[in-house]
Parts: sequence; C-alpha cells; structure tokens
Amino acid sequence: VKVVINPNANGKTQPCTYTGSGIEPKKDGKPDLILTIGSGRNAKTLKPRTVGTDGKVAGDYEILGYYNNIFPGSSAVILIRGIGDYRGIRAVKFKISAVKVANRWGGVYGQSK
Repeated sequence: VKVVINPNANGKTQPCTYTGSGIEPKKDGKPDLILTIGSGRNAKTLKPRTVGTDGKVAGDYEILGYYNNIFPGSSAVILIRGIGDYRGIRAVKFKISAVKVANRWGGVYGQSK
C-alpha cells in the first residue's frame, strides 16, 4: 500500500505545517491522507472506515492513532490498520515543518508591508 500524506500538486508527500496543535491527517480533511494499492490502470484508492446508519461497517482501513504529531520534526507517526480485504497494521512517519517567525507573527504590531 502506498501512503501519501499532505500531497502536493504532483501527488507526492510533503511536510505538514506546524500549527501548535496535533496534526492528524484525514481528520477533518486537513491535511489529506491517500492510500492506494496497485499501479497504473490497476491502482485503487482505499476508502477510510465508515459506519452506516444501519450499523454496517464499510471501508478498507482505519486510523488507530497519531503519535509525536505536535512539534516540528520527522518523527510524527500515523498508525493505520487495514480492514476487510486488507489486513495488517502499518506505522507511517511524516514530517512537520517549522513556521518562520516572520510569517507566523506578521501584522501583530501593526500592518505588514
């Protein structure tokens, strides 16, 4: 399974930006998380676990948790478990990049130019 976190325009993983809060790919849609299996014409995008109004579980994977996902660095981890036809658990590391102070605090003491 190929895992892409916070994809850029070319569909490649890029660092998530530090926010001061936990970065949780796929939760609330930001940043995005894409899991695919196969390649070319045989590529399939896996769907996250959902529970229907009838109580039936659907989807191909579920997120078990996020770890070390607050501060900048390359040790943030998302733990993913395959369900249904997809079995196993996978820990995927991702990077959180620092924000430049000038960008983070621009305009606080007056208007930015």
